[in-house]
Amino acid sequence: MKNQKAQQDELDQVLSGMDALDDLDALDFEVEEVTASANDEQQEVAHAEDIVLEDDDVAAELEVEVEAAAQESDDEPEIDDTIEAEIKAAERERKLKEATMSEDEVEAAQAKSAKTGKAGKKSRAPVTAAPREPSEAIDVAALIASKVQPTMSHWKMIPGMDEETAELFKAELEAQFEALPKKTREKAVNLMDWFVRGRSLSVFVGIAFDVLSSQGEITPADLRNRYQSNPGKSYTQGTANAQTGQVMQILRTFQIIDSDGKINEKHAMISAFKEREVEDKVA
Repeated sequence: MKNQKAQQDELDQVLSGMDALDDLDALDFEVEEVTASANDEQQEVAHAEDIVLEDDDVAAELEVEVEAAAQESDDEPEIDDTIEAEIKAAERERKLKEATMSEDEVEAAQAKSAKTGKAGKKSRAPVTAAPREPSEAIDVAALIASKVQPTMSHWKMIPGMDEETAELFKAELEAQFEALPKKTREKAVNLMDWFVRGRSLSVFVGIAFDVLSSQGEITPADLRNRYQSNPGKSYTQGTANAQTGQVMQILRTFQIIDSDGKINEKHAMISAFKEREVEDKVA
C-alpha cells in the first residue's frame, strides 16, 4: 500500500509540473500577442506620421510654386503695355470671328489645327466656336515688326554683319522664336523693345547681363545662385529655377553667349547694356 501511495504521490507531482508548464506556455502566448499588438500600433502610428510628412512636403512644394508665380507676376511686366493691349485686341477679334463661324468652318479649323498639333479633341456635339489656341502662341516676329519696328541696322547685332547677313540672322531668329514657350517669347519681345526703343528691360535678363558683364561667361548654376542671393531682393528656388531656364534660352537664341556660356563681348545688346548702365550712374 505504501508503495502504491508513493507512486500515486509521484504521479500527482508530475501532473502538477505539467500543469505549471501549460500555464507558462499560455502566459508566453499572451505576452506575444500583447507585444505583437503593440508593434502593430507603433507601425500604424509611424505610417500615419509618414503620410503627414508626405502631405507637408507636397504642401511645401505647392507653396513654393505659388510664391514663385506670384513673384514673377508682381516683379516683371514682360511686355510693354501697348504691345500687351495689341495682343488682347487681336484675341477679342479672333473670338468674335469664331462666334460667327458655321459648323463646317469650325470643323475645317479643327482639322487644320490638328495637323499642326494645336487643336484639342474634335467634338461630335454641335459646336459654336473653334478650339481656343494655346495662350503661348503669340507671334513674336509680327509683334516686333508692328510694335517695336526695328530697322535693319538693329538686326546687325554681331560685328561684321552686312545687309545680307543681317537679313539671314533676322530670319534665323524669327524661326527660333516660334519654338519658344510663352514666357520666353515675352522675354524675346521685351528684349527687342528695350534694345530698339529703350523700354524697361526684364529684371531677370538685366541680372544675367550684369553677371555676364562682370564675369565674361555664365552658367545655369551661376544665374540660379545670383537670383537666390540677389542684392536688394532675392528670389525663391522655384522662381530662380524657372527664370534661369528662360533667360539662358534667350541669351543663346540671340547669340549673346555661345554654347559654353561665354559672352559675345561685341554683341550690340551687351554694348547697349554697358552704355546705358554708365548713363544711369551718371544721371
